Amino acid sequence: MKKLIAVVCLFFILVAGAYPAIAQDCPPSSGDPGWEVIETVTLGENSLEKIGEISDVKIREFSDGFEVIVDWSKLNKYKAYLTDNELRQMMYKAIIVDILSTGCTFPSQEFIFYEETPCIVKKRCYLKLYYDTYIECQDDCWTGPDMTVYEKDGSKYYKVEYEEVCDVQCCLYQYSVMCNYIEGIGLAGVDILNIIKYPFDECEDGDTDCLNDDLIPCNSNCEIIN
Repeated sequence: MKKLIAVVCLFFILVAGAYPAIAQDCPPSSGDPGWEVIETVTLGENSLEKIGEISDVKIREFSDGFEVIVDWSKLNKYKAYLTDNELRQMMYKAIIVDILSTGCTFPSQEFIFYEETPCIVKKRCYLKLYYDTYIECQDDCWTGPDMTVYEKDGSKYYKVEYEEVCDVQCCLYQYSVMCNYIEGIGLAGVDILNIIKYPFDECEDGDTDCLNDDLIPCNSNCEIIN
């Protein structure tokens, strides 16, 4: 029976990445009228120097700038040395430059990007220990799972955890930019003045620990930066 419990816990760890994201409208106004679609935004001057490309970027103008919805599943990467996150950061500016290529209404503009971000909960499984256990050794700079034995009501347990998507949150990136636009020449460049990142909505409630009934939070993956 003890072997069966261990196998079940390990099975759920292995399949943790198989849980699908929970679909939602991000932002809720994404289905409203007034949105336009940019078919393709390319980072790189020509096909030989292409770095990345994104399609079907939705934009909507407001008084101080633009709202932007990007579906990152439609991002194509042409340079293997870039991580996905590095390319995304470059594509944000490429999208801004593309939108402003026809001219800047004001010297400074606001760009609000909406992005779906998974919320994460830690699922737990407890293995009851019937014999004394101890850590024989561990490598230098060990960063693996916490090997601490958990005690409750005189019994000892080893806790196994894995991360699972528990919700999808709408994350907002607000870019403040300065346009360098020369009359008769066009857009000479864009300077990023500030970036603010914060959740547009909240993650749902978390789960309950199966052994002690503590709340396990469903944590936001949209870290607030300013």
